[in-house]
Amino acid sequence: MAALTGVPEPTLRAWERRYGVPAPERTTGNYRLYSRFDIEQVRAMRRLCDEGASAAEAARQVIETPPDELAYPSDADGAGESTESVAAASFAGAVEALTSAIRRLDDLTFEAQLRRASYLGSATAIFERVLVPTLHKVNSLLCNGSISIAHEHFASQRIATLIRDFTRLATPDDPKGVAVVACFADEHHEIGALGVALKLATWGLRPIFLGARTPPPAIHTAVGVLVPKLVALSVTVPPDRARARELVDGYAGACGPTPWAVGGPATETMADLVQNAGGIIAPPNTAGLRALVRSLTRPRRSDRGSSLSSTL
Repeated sequence: MAALTGVPEPTLRAWERRYGVPAPERTTGNYRLYSRFDIEQVRAMRRLCDEGASAAEAARQVIETPPDELAYPSDADGAGESTESVAAASFAGAVEALTSAIRRLDDLTFEAQLRRASYLGSATAIFERVLVPTLHKVNSLLCNGSISIAHEHFASQRIATLIRDFTRLATPDDPKGVAVVACFADEHHEIGALGVALKLATWGLRPIFLGARTPPPAIHTAVGVLVPKLVALSVTVPPDRARARELVDGYAGACGPTPWAVGGPATETMADLVQNAGGIIAPPNTAGLRALVRSLTRPRRSDRGSSLSSTL
């Protein structure tokens, strides 16, 4: 947050404590979870203080300002690019700090750095620009023998817990539908699927995460009970061709008419199987995934009373 707004962390803490600006959500681990609205409030308050207003008066004005009027003026004159450069450096610094703590299996420093990283932006930004790059770096170090599987487990378990906290806080109180998220039956890597659940929550859905190694019968049960808008499946390590065909056919039968999509690094090896079975290959980027989710969850003529697509 400090890097994104130009307001030092001690000042941010003082404003939050005294004036209620910003007012971030908190995870169960007590990490602050900043939204875009929080960032814009702090930027606006900083601008008012720079113009001579007292902090108390600036906070009052910001709190009374409608959200759609909080655009920070300097974003339009090129400062946005400068802010992004600072943010990129901050995200990269967070990755380095987390990786260093992982190398030493230093849990206290790792938790402190996770807390610091949570100040840098929205939950999805932290996921995409800090947590995923950190895990990629850990996997690279693991492959070249610089660290052990103990280091990878140390990092992935703690990061998964944080993503779950983010998802819980991001899920709206009045969701516009349910999405079932799970990993293939032979898949034990959960981080990618957890990231999808987080994004679905920020887009107005309530994700039900079934976790690693979810077989087709479990999906069939969840679909029958929850009647989800879609099922999202993740596969990182490709099964052999025969096993892939068996699982894909099983998931197609389990989902029935419910739209289902498969994403993850291993999808290329089974794309034809998924598509031939009526499934969809999820786009690898957030913009493409959001467009897909919007198209899959758009209300049909028979349920125009719902307005899910307008929230995504």
